[in-house]
Amino acid sequence: MPANAPPFLICAAAFVGPDGAELSQQLCKELRQKYKLTAYVYDRGDEERKKQEDEWQREKAAYPGVPMRKKGVRIADNYAVLVAGWTDFKQASEYLPNVKKLPMPTLALPGNRLAYDVQAFQETDPKTGRQVTRHGRVNPYHAAMVTRNPLAPGHAARPKFDPFWKKLNEGEEYSLLKSQGKYTLLVKEYVGGRSFQEPKKSVGVLESIGLKTKSNDTLDAAGAQAHEVGEVSAGQGSGFQGIRAAHSATPAS
Repeated sequence: MPANAPPFLICAAAFVGPDGAELSQQLCKELRQKYKLTAYVYDRGDEERKKQEDEWQREKAAYPGVPMRKKGVRIADNYAVLVAGWTDFKQASEYLPNVKKLPMPTLALPGNRLAYDVQAFQETDPKTGRQVTRHGRVNPYHAAMVTRNPLAPGHAARPKFDPFWKKLNEGEEYSLLKSQGKYTLLVKEYVGGRSFQEPKKSVGVLESIGLKTKSNDTLDAAGAQAHEVGEVSAGQGSGFQGIRAAHSATPAS
């Protein structure tokens, strides 16, 4: 991938492991030939290994003549298929749904080995009415996301935060988003559980990701505890602005 490609790209899919090179090449070829998109393969694993080797060489140069055992960690092959063509985050984000909606790509590995991730899901059997577990192939395009050009010099401008944060934190009296200070002090973090389920008809955004269901008792409890800490701190005149842990999770993609 050229370093002079536009600063924002869409990561259409990522593959980890020894088959990553073959699968990423197949996917990149399909995006180029079938959909006429400017796609590239980016080997992140190779870049990380080079960084590790460079660091080792600098360490040896700093202590010439000193016997040293080479240190490092095993870095797995990691390939990303990137689609280029956007100068800012907004443009790439507006095009992202088009990539996510692409049909299942045609991938194959020698020896009839599985070329797709497999996910288990539950559905109602039409004959028995019971919940049954089935398995299906995962479309790699569904996990597509906007990213910056890893080879571009400098840092491209990016938004300060996802606008969905406001939705998640609305209604919280001590929300951190109301703070006007430049710095904050993390006093305590509360973590709760979250359940994922197939959304029903007329279900809102928060319900569909498990933030407003009765099964999220631990998540609601975590939020209540965070609120209490913020209330006590504010009552003591500390000016502390708490934030509900239950409503500060990163929006699911």
